[in-house]
Amino acid sequence: MDEQTFETLELQDLIALAARHVQTAPGRLKMLRLRPSVSRAEILRELEITGECVTYLNTRGRFGLSGIEDLEPLLAQLIPGN
Repeated sequence: MDEQTFETLELQDLIALAARHVQTAPGRLKMLRLRPSVSRAEILRELEITGECVTYLNTRGRFGLSGIEDLEPLLAQLIPGN
């Protein structure tokens, strides 16, 4: 999707609205970087993951991630050479 279409559809506003409900800082950043895909394979893969999440929530209820800290600094230390 080109940038003009993205802006015309005001998708950034929708993404920002959804990002308010993300429980972790890294997740929020990932959410804010989302862009629509035009790849059929990628869309189907993401729909499959979404379906698995729906099934989980329907069978096991809710789960929360609000207590998870930002692990980025720790993960950066695992990179060889750091």
